[in-house]
Amino acid sequence: MYQMSHFIKLAVALTLMFSVGLNVFLMWFYPHEKGIDYRKRYQPYVQMAEALWVKRNEGTSDLKIRHPVGITFPNKVCVSLPLERGAIGAVPVYCFRMQDHELIERYDELD
Repeated sequence: MYQMSHFIKLAVALTLMFSVGLNVFLMWFYPHEKGIDYRKRYQPYVQMAEALWVKRNEGTSDLKIRHPVGITFPNKVCVSLPLERGAIGAVPVYCFRMQDHELIERYDELD
């Protein structure tokens, strides 16, 4: 019985040591996107999506109550324009090709 509990203690200690070592390694050596501003990455796409939404609404704008969300896929970037909490209305989505920023999908016929 004593040998079994000694083995279990050793296995737990080795697992913890491995976990701590792996975390230190990943924090020190793994490249991560520290300091990259999410908004800057999607800004051109957001501007195009907002312009398309304003054009769709014939010049009227409700962009003050919308909060753009960018989503990256392997070959495209989609921008959703959801409303702030408590507001009621449509949530358009515009998708652009990454290579040339060309509009390839739109979901704004939400009447």
